[in-house]
Amino acid sequence: MISLVDCIRLLDTKKQTHPHLTDMWTRYLFQKKPTHHDLKMCSQAVKHMEHLPDVTPKQAFIIYSMMSFLFTSPNQ
Repeated sequence: MISLVDCIRLLDTKKQTHPHLTDMWTRYLFQKKPTHHDLKMCSQAVKHMEHLPDVTPKQAFIIYSMMSFLFTSPNQ
């Protein structure tokens, strides 16, 4: 089972090549208490970074905004 600490360490290994994606994931994980599913998805995302380019700052903002809108409960 992957932990939050494990995910942060994985993200740190990709900071140089994928600064926007790693920043987006880090913000997402610290914004709320991540579930096991969140941590698993983060781990998979880091593996995909081996084969995918980083996003632009504009793309990162759009993705993060959409994810925040879709996954934030109305009571927050």
